Amino acid sequence: MSDAYPRLRIAMISYYLPSGSKIGVGYQVHALANEMVRQGHEVTVISSCPRPLNADYAVLTIPLRGSNRTFKFAFQMRKVDLSGFDVLHAHGDNYWLWKRRTPAHVRTLHGSCFAEAMRIRGMREKLRMVLLGCSEILGSVVADRTVLVSHATRRWAPWVRTVIPNGVDASRFAPSGVRRPSLNPSILFVGTFGNRKRGSLLYDVFQRQVKPMFPDAELWMVCKDAPQADGIKVFGRVSDEALIDLYQRADQDL
Repeated sequence: MSDAYPRLRIAMISYYLPSGSKIGVGYQVHALANEMVRQGHEVTVISSCPRPLNADYAVLTIPLRGSNRTFKFAFQMRKVDLSGFDVLHAHGDNYWLWKRRTPAHVRTLHGSCFAEAMRIRGMREKLRMVLLGCSEILGSVVADRTVLVSHATRRWAPWVRTVIPNGVDASRFAPSGVRRPSLNPSILFVGTFGNRKRGSLLYDVFQRQVKPMFPDAELWMVCKDAPQADGIKVFGRVSDEALIDLYQRADQDL
């Protein structure tokens, strides 16, 4: 590292990592942490998940039991000694950290739990999402700087001005060059069918509007609980390599 860009000791907070969850935030944190290490920084991710096999960074795992583990994880964060780090980059669960613990404290909001509360089923889950939405606001307040990953999220956090989209490894996800015939277009959906990602809505629109106009069209759904139907292929959970192959071959992805 040059004098202009000194080597930093970075702590990241992420309840999720690919070793324990398919949640997208965990994958984003994993890739970002690995890239920061490649840039010459020292990175430790504090998580409820164990260290992924392909992680170049260190992981401090906080073991949890019982229900409401996301809230327990945030409370346990109060006990973690962060004094040896230059930067704390929280991707969630920092709302108890109101006392300055590192020279710089950054919070990234990957979305809004308030928005998820409007779509998720069940009063218990709706209440949980509302409480998590409140924790996002508190996390933004205690941080020195808050960043959003999309302009759409500013609807729920209008006080945040900085928007930095999540990075994508173009060398892995770029189209392979083998394109599907235009008479057989394909749409790729990755997410949950009945809950937050609203795959069921896309499923319904595809059957009612897309399929009658384009009989050869296909909807590829990477989720566990979507029913099979004409023109709809359900893949369930797939490996990273299989997911990359689907991204490379699909005409559109959602």
